[in-house]
Amino acid sequence: MAAHNNDRTGVMGTYDANDTYFTADGVTGYGYGASAIFTFSYDNDLLQVQQDPQGSAVASINNKTGGTFTVTVNQMSPFNAKLAQLADERRKGGFPVDASDGSRHYTGAHCYIQKKADGGAANEAGERTWTIKALNVTDTPIIK
Repeated sequence: MAAHNNDRTGVMGTYDANDTYFTADGVTGYGYGASAIFTFSYDNDLLQVQQDPQGSAVASINNKTGGTFTVTVNQMSPFNAKLAQLADERRKGGFPVDASDGSRHYTGAHCYIQKKADGGAANEAGERTWTIKALNVTDTPIIK
């Protein structure tokens, strides 16, 4: 098997956490958790396939573009207050999200807090995890 990172191909890329961000309703968060800033996953497969016992098949294309952002912030981060405000507000039409994980740029114009972060206290500051549902998400590769 060939080595793909070598003197002929160069470095595949460099990840820098300073190139990542999560913005909700125009406010960029800071004071993230130590383990993650955010994760994103689409809520639906791109297609479904049905196949009968004789092998005839139909592919159904799914055009749903909703997804889920999971944002992790330190319990002492001021960004918790912004997310709590958005959760309590329950704005009709939602709020916009703009985020980047360093390799992809995500936008969602209609986002809603699905679940507020759980609380708690311990020996040291903990993390708060917020679940945000996003409708009509677009994602664009940053790496070319």
